[in-house]
Amino acid sequence: MLKDLLKEGGLYTLANLLTKGVSLMLIPFYVNYFSESEYGVLGMLGVFGGFASAIVSFQLYQGLGRYIAEDVPLVKKQKIGSTAFIFTTITYSAFFLIAIIFKDFFIKILSSDAVSYTHL
Repeated sequence: MLKDLLKEGGLYTLANLLTKGVSLMLIPFYVNYFSESEYGVLGMLGVFGGFASAIVSFQLYQGLGRYIAEDVPLVKKQKIGSTAFIFTTITYSAFFLIAIIFKDFFIKILSSDAVSYTHL
């Protein structure tokens, strides 16, 4: 059990380090290519994307993992998995449509100065 924990934990740690390493190596490109305000907008979009991902998905994959791991018949696992997939697809699609409809509002927020937030 400890061996499996170290093996799987090491795999996740390696994947996380690679992701962070690539992001770190891209910083010189970002600094040379983007202005400070554009880099700030990218940062804000990253934070907004992470927040939206956590909220829109309702963290359904955590519940799915719990029920899939239990001793449940295969048919029930398939129903649970497909329901979670369909629900997540629908919620992300709805979020995408809302983001497209209100894109001007989001662009205005992201491209304005802190002082001009009161004029929205």
